[in-house]
Amino acid sequence: MKRLFATFIVSCLIMISGGTLFAKPISQEQAKEIAIRWMGRMRIADTFVSAEKILKAKGVKVGYLITFSPKGYVVIPIDDSFALIKAWGEGFFKGPLREMVIESLSKQEEMIFEKYQKEEREERGRFTATGISDIIVRPLLQTEWGQNYPYNDRCPIDINSGDKSATGCVATAMAQIMRYWKWPNIGCSSKCYYQPKNENEFCADFEHFYDWDAMPSKLYADSNPWAIFQVSQLIYDIGVIANTEYSSSSSGGYHYPLFKGIKKYMKYDCNSTYVDEEELFSVVKPDIDNDWPVFIGGKHAFVADGYLEFFGIKQLHFNFGWNGASNGWYTPNGLKNFNFLSDRVDYYVMKEIHPICSANYPEFCANSSDCFQAGCVWHNNQCEVKCQPDGMVASRFPLELIELKANKIIISARRVLFQPELIIPKEDWGKKAQPIMYIHLHGYGYTILWGDRYITLSNMFRYIFFPKPIDFAILSGKTVDIYLGYMLSDNSVKYACYQIKFVN
Repeated sequence: MKRLFATFIVSCLIMISGGTLFAKPISQEQAKEIAIRWMGRMRIADTFVSAEKILKAKGVKVGYLITFSPKGYVVIPIDDSFALIKAWGEGFFKGPLREMVIESLSKQEEMIFEKYQKEEREERGRFTATGISDIIVRPLLQTEWGQNYPYNDRCPIDINSGDKSATGCVATAMAQIMRYWKWPNIGCSSKCYYQPKNENEFCADFEHFYDWDAMPSKLYADSNPWAIFQVSQLIYDIGVIANTEYSSSSSGGYHYPLFKGIKKYMKYDCNSTYVDEEELFSVVKPDIDNDWPVFIGGKHAFVADGYLEFFGIKQLHFNFGWNGASNGWYTPNGLKNFNFLSDRVDYYVMKEIHPICSANYPEFCANSSDCFQAGCVWHNNQCEVKCQPDGMVASRFPLELIELKANKIIISARRVLFQPELIIPKEDWGKKAQPIMYIHLHGYGYTILWGDRYITLSNMFRYIFFPKPIDFAILSGKTVDIYLGYMLSDNSVKYACYQIKFVN
């Protein structure tokens, strides 16, 4: 866990402008000095103030934005009755949250009353102690994912606008948590649901390989096609789990189906609760201490992945799923002014999210198998099919159980079900090739070619169909070798080899 501790003599650090620091209002010069000291204590090195801006709401000054170069920002309220640091981050202060922060500052100015003022000043009184320890847990997530292209590349078309639908904040938030864990290698089962708004049924098959190492911290329009495919497929899969209502302007998923679905389909464990903003820090903190990012939902879903306790200030680090925009540190008190809550007054918090590491694929799955470079095992009662790929080409190889007997298993690779995917070595990209399959069964072998059908190789391709349905039986204790690959124009062949054994 990235947790930092330090002890200071406070009187040497925070007396910036004599005894007037905590008298209201805070001046712009004081705000600048506070911001510089803050970034210094947060160990943000090699930065300098590049801009100072007065933040206004309805023509009234509500705070200051101190911007640092090459990047970084601190937002400080105009009035010292509230937490000294409203928000800060190591990126840029932009995106939807910018206006929300300003609106929140405005509402704070309107709600100064005796009880609140007393509580805040008591908290500030702790700043004058002779010594204090700070605790900083840096952000756990490295991703800065978003909701539009290329993250929505696998999302459905909005029939009303004709454009690709947005991923939705729920799907993007949970996808980033799963990318943090890099789990599972393969999901379980499949799901369909009907969305009246789009008059369509959306489905996802989760029994495929998630290439976590191919998923970068950020995508761009010209990113590697395989990276775009992997990230966008993950986000779409989660969107289906969450029963997302898709549209090109704004998509939204549901918390409860997500909570149940990541357990059922993705082999995670988690708990959920509703908390108000006063409890949020204490609920999130134990998870982050365990290096577990936390899902927070309301009108907007986002991830809490860090916290700090510094001079009596308690802040959480939020990843909002807006391509990194507005990611930063925020005081939980006042978040309700960001309009993140639904009709409830509490946040939906999905906590203790972590993989069920004992759930080796496909322990929870039935009647199917996917085989990859790492290999897999398919259980059905006392029988199992083992696949152990080998060779240069990784592939996806789904099978369907047709019949199971005491001494024989019959499996099928039919036109619709059999759609293996091959990942192509980079040196072959752009070359012409002929898909090929070779089956060696009980001492006999035969080859299936696609006639004169040639394709231009890119980073991957999928076998769309076979000339005829293929069923084959494997006797108890026997094996079948299946080679999937392609033949280049020089007659050289590259393939992945699978050995399937029926154990009774």
